[in-house]
Amino acid sequence: MNTESLLYRRQFALGPKFIDVFPKWTKLAINDNLFLTIHPDLEHMHIESNGISLTLLGFLINPYKPDNTNRENLYDIIVKADSFESVLEATYTFSGRWIIIYTNGPETKLVHDPCGMRQIFYSQKNGEAWCGSQPNLLAEILNFNVDTDKDLLNYIESPYYKNEEGAWYGDGTIYKEVKHLLPNHYFDLTNFETKRYWIDNESHTNLEDAIKIANEILTGSLAAINTRFKSPVINDCKIPNNNGFKFPKNNR
Repeated sequence: MNTESLLYRRQFALGPKFIDVFPKWTKLAINDNLFLTIHPDLEHMHIESNGISLTLLGFLINPYKPDNTNRENLYDIIVKADSFESVLEATYTFSGRWIIIYTNGPETKLVHDPCGMRQIFYSQKNGEAWCGSQPNLLAEILNFNVDTDKDLLNYIESPYYKNEEGAWYGDGTIYKEVKHLLPNHYFDLTNFETKRYWIDNESHTNLEDAIKIANEILTGSLAAINTRFKSPVINDCKIPNNNGFKFPKNNR
């Protein structure tokens, strides 16, 4: 069994140069100053329009267009784009595990799926910003050592940490120099800062209509996942029609 391909599987590194320690990884130059090194098993896509470029890492799922490919979903985003805020708003309907790298001239920003399932870690060395999919990947690239703080070391050696599968709270990591991008935040690589964003398209609906909307989203998402990945488990899954479902009055 060839285990080499399993090392840092589906991960990436983004910085001012390519990473030569992974010769078999895909290399993608986003512009003259930004370079992606991508594990061969990580899906990616790069498109440009009107001076704006979008680079996708991972996969986008649109429940309202379940037959769409990554390219079609990314195109639907960029055709509406005249700023990063418009790109951000265009992602609100998408699920999946993804990162979008937005560039427009000197402006570079990264955003991931709202739950942060496709993770982003970031750091800086010698005035140069780096991003990656795991803190230990950045530590290897930038030669960082594990933080020696006693409270931190006690925590990661505790039964609680192990029982919770290494759950981490906040934006810190075991490396003092490496930070984690939290859900519902984006990373401004140009200014090396993170910002919280809010989905501000408020809507008001009653319970029955909300159930219908949720049913549409779940049905469309499962159909999109089935189309994309051809899962035999999903092929056998039948989604009930819940349009007539009513909650008991005492639960309203």
